[in-house]
Amino acid sequence: MDSWQVIIESGSQSPADLLRELSELDLAASGISVERRGPGVVFRGADPAIIVATIGAVSANLTALITGLLHLRVGRKSQQISIEFSSGDKVVIPADMPSAERERLVESLAGKKPTRLILP
Repeated sequence: MDSWQVIIESGSQSPADLLRELSELDLAASGISVERRGPGVVFRGADPAIIVATIGAVSANLTALITGLLHLRVGRKSQQISIEFSSGDKVVIPADMPSAERERLVESLAGKKPTRLILP
């Protein structure tokens, strides 16, 4: 089975906090592994670590990851995530989107490879 590596970024949380919260979601049951990696180039002044999720190339796994990330947004001011694709397209998914509609949206994106998930 093909797999994708997706970078997860958060503007409001440290990579360590985000990794801890993602670990609590038990994404492994959906075939998703999440790990913290450092970039090839070291930057001064900021934590250069990023979170990388490796998911099976199946829309159900992407749906599980998005649902988990939106679950983390509950109670925060900005309740949405942005998905960037290798083609350059970008989709914003609000947390209050009904789950059936969210699943249809993800299924419609089946031919596109996500490269980044951005949390506010």
